[in-house]
Amino acid sequence: MRRMTSALMAATLLAGSSVRAQGPPPVPRPWTENFDHLIEVNGAPSAEARLFNARGRPAMLLLAPELKTPLVIDLQKRQVNAVPAEAVKELPEGQGVELVAEVAETSPAPYTKDGETVIFYWSGMRTRITRKPPLVGDVTLENVLARLPIYRKGMDAYEPAVSDVSYLKKYGSPVKVLIFFGSWCPHCRQTIPRFLKSLEAAGNANIALSFTGVPMPFRDYPPAQEKQVKGVPTFIIYAGDREIGRFSAIPEGSTAEHELVKILYAHEQGRG
Repeated sequence: MRRMTSALMAATLLAGSSVRAQGPPPVPRPWTENFDHLIEVNGAPSAEARLFNARGRPAMLLLAPELKTPLVIDLQKRQVNAVPAEAVKELPEGQGVELVAEVAETSPAPYTKDGETVIFYWSGMRTRITRKPPLVGDVTLENVLARLPIYRKGMDAYEPAVSDVSYLKKYGSPVKVLIFFGSWCPHCRQTIPRFLKSLEAAGNANIALSFTGVPMPFRDYPPAQEKQVKGVPTFIIYAGDREIGRFSAIPEGSTAEHELVKILYAHEQGRG
């Protein structure tokens, strides 16, 4: 009897540990929108196509009206699979989408590569996904926002500190901020939109912006060498033709706009 009781207890413990080991179902990983590529269908740019990546997953999700159904491009199996339209769930603004159902692999299509370009046929239509060339040289803010709509999304989602905006709004001396950035740079996509939102909220014509896009790699790019730019983004602040400060790495707990406030405040103190 003692042996039977011990066996029953062991079986119960094993069953319990098995149940606990299963745990809750995994939380779907969001797919974030990728603005680095151009999508062509039958030789024409798809104006409404959207491309997404999921962190840690070697795949891309393509939504293109011309193709009638969402597609997952599996970069390991080198094939394209259909996804039911109802499986794609749009997340709140700027957060991307989720797939709430498994990818069907009943009729996958292979794809080929030409360099970094992905080419495949779906429903008789030739689809081509190619990387956009980087923005290089002097560019305007309008160019940046038109080419990188993710920057506008980042601006819309950000609320800068009231104290920083207040200081920037009241700043009375003309200065220029030169921003070296890479249109390919993830850190730039996080930092620059927030900085732009802060200056937009301040609305101060005394603070002018200019942008220089760099290629990848950029260390041998002459404008970056001339200004001794070691990383992107780099913000260089000028009063007239004189550099009064710069920053690239932002200290923990600070922001780009707060670093600008610190430089402007120190400059005013030095003048006084």
